Amino acid sequence: MTPAAQIERLEHALKSGKGNPRRYFRLGQLYLEQGRPKLAAECFEWAIAMSVPEEDYLYWLATAYQAAEHFEKGLEVTKVTLECYPNSVKGFNLQGECFLKLGQPDKAVQCWQRALAINPHDVTVLNNLGLYRQAEGNLEEAQRLFALATQIAPHDGVLWNNQGLVLSKLGNVEGALQSFLTAYRCGLKEPQLLNNIGVCLTHLKRFDEAAEYYRLAVEQGGCDEEIIENLAGVLVKMGDYPAALKYYEQLFEQHEPDATLLNNYALCLEEAGRLEEALANYDRALELDPGNEALLQNKGVCLAKLEKYSEALEYFDRVIRKNPQNRSVWSHKGNIYAVQGEHQLAVECYNRAWGLQ
Repeated sequence: MTPAAQIERLEHALKSGKGNPRRYFRLGQLYLEQGRPKLAAECFEWAIAMSVPEEDYLYWLATAYQAAEHFEKGLEVTKVTLECYPNSVKGFNLQGECFLKLGQPDKAVQCWQRALAINPHDVTVLNNLGLYRQAEGNLEEAQRLFALATQIAPHDGVLWNNQGLVLSKLGNVEGALQSFLTAYRCGLKEPQLLNNIGVCLTHLKRFDEAAEYYRLAVEQGGCDEEIIENLAGVLVKMGDYPAALKYYEQLFEQHEPDATLLNNYALCLEEAGRLEEALANYDRALELDPGNEALLQNKGVCLAKLEKYSEALEYFDRVIRKNPQNRSVWSHKGNIYAVQGEHQLAVECYNRAWGLQ
């Protein structure tokens, strides 16, 4: 029976006077599953009013209030829960979530620590505390908590994904990749997870594999700008410029491009030999971010390829005025002077590029 049919059947029974706590409780769960937390809370309130306040009834009422963003009410219900059931791990966990939503993180942490004192192996609490430690920047402690949680629940893809995110922030790309792949094998198929796998593979220079996961992310509905741009970027690294350009142009249809996106598109056009188009897009990017050092340098390089040496030197000099220590730009200047036969000037630029002057 579908959830909608179950709801209809229960509503009919309750309207017919066949009400009992279990029916109200089940109807509340169904309402909550369908994203109707206010109706769910009413049902849980009826269930509690008609019986002894069972722990599950109180827990689900607090959950419904939290889903409706009535965090103060949710907090009050958790207090009642813990008065009736002082060792309720679920009660402490939910109270911690409410405190966090109300901007009281210290009290939230205290709740989760009390829950773990009762049951050190509750993965929901370990996950919540791990997420909080991650958010506050305590990545080593977050990793410890997620590692413990994945040992307890090795088939929980969400836990593996969270561990992967922390390992990635810690710079452990290989460890992050293995965690993300385990999450995927556990059945987690969200586009962002597939994107995270692609990012790790890209860092490890496994470009072909990265492209496959980015494509999977797009197939799973991942039209997020970051995912498509990552796919285009790895295709550039693979030398598949026509495919990369197709994805960049898809992004332009979906979003107003920013300077970074226009720069990446121009670089791809440049690699594909479409220099005039690349130059036009560097100009578009510079209109959005006129002082961007990388954009100025990239435009200069493109101008040099077009043998517009005087203009290229102007852009390189603009970069040097902003950053005299930019060795790459000194090298590009040296290359232009060498082509022009200005060997002394070329040597001076190369000396600056090599840090000899």
